[in-house]
Amino acid sequence: MPPVPSLAAIRQLAPGQTLRAALNTRNDLLNSRICASGVILGLAPDLAKVLANFLGVSLAIIPFPNRWEIANVTEGCGTWDVGFVVSDPSRACHLRCTKAYVETGATYLVPSYSNFRRSADVDSAGVRIASSRYSACDLWLSRNLRQSRLVRTATPDEALGVLAGGGADALAGNRSQLTEVARVMRGFARVLPDDFMLTQQTICTMKANADGAEYLEDFVQYIKKSGLVPSLIKKYEIKDLSAARLT
Repeated sequence: MPPVPSLAAIRQLAPGQTLRAALNTRNDLLNSRICASGVILGLAPDLAKVLANFLGVSLAIIPFPNRWEIANVTEGCGTWDVGFVVSDPSRACHLRCTKAYVETGATYLVPSYSNFRRSADVDSAGVRIASSRYSACDLWLSRNLRQSRLVRTATPDEALGVLAGGGADALAGNRSQLTEVARVMRGFARVLPDDFMLTQQTICTMKANADGAEYLEDFVQYIKKSGLVPSLIKKYEIKDLSAARLT
């Protein structure tokens, strides 16, 4: 049975009887496409509709051009009630995030002539890694790199441009997107076969919303256990994305 929300959870997640769900429109794994009418289709919008239905409220999709504006407490917060973002410790100071509902691998795109064979090879002295600032990969690498250094850009497209222009030795990103880039740039670049991390997609709300956050956790457990998440992955034919394990 779907989890039943408390009145406190409804008030916190939909204070105006409308659930405002923030989506990162650049994440084409969760948001498959935007129609000419402006309607966003995909796994995350479908989950937002289910969540609003369970809460008994209407839904308003709030699109953002990147995940940073959603998670930035001074820029995005206050305009949305729940956000579909990647889990990262840096966000714990002002957001409550659920356990993951889907996850995907993150790896490197390297020039075809590169000597790198595994992700661990990239963390070496003198190596430059292009990354989109505040992305899940960027945040993780900022904490975990030991020898190589990051070349941070404002957007993923700029990060790709840095690699293509010779300003970096590798590009960090999610496997699905990098695989598509390698396909388009056939002969120029290749994707390393292993992942350096798993990016875990979660649903978040403001840290003060304790009842709302508890309900979101129950909701995520339900959509995984019921098979809804795998069915949406199949519906939108999303490659390199899998339902997170039940916990």
